[in-house]
Amino acid sequence: MTITLALSLILGIVILLLLSSINQVNKLQQQVNLLDKEQHTQNSEIAVLMRNHLKHQEMLLQHIEILKYLVEQDPALNSGKMYFSGPMGEA
Repeated sequence: MTITLALSLILGIVILLLLSSINQVNKLQQQVNLLDKEQHTQNSEIAVLMRNHLKHQEMLLQHIEILKYLVEQDPALNSGKMYFSGPMGEA
């Protein structure tokens, strides 16, 4: 009878520990799910930032090309240009 009581007590303790560990696993699973959602959000934001960066770089190159064209077309800016005509002195 004492063996049955001792085994029942041990079984009760094991069941409580098992339930506690299941609870902890569920909490960890919730944290992993939250981290996964956060990572997905960050990845989406990074993708948007990279796309915007590429658009800005393309726009900047277009503006540079436009400025080069306007400088070439403006006679006031072109009048001061010195074209290379050979050696001018010592280096």
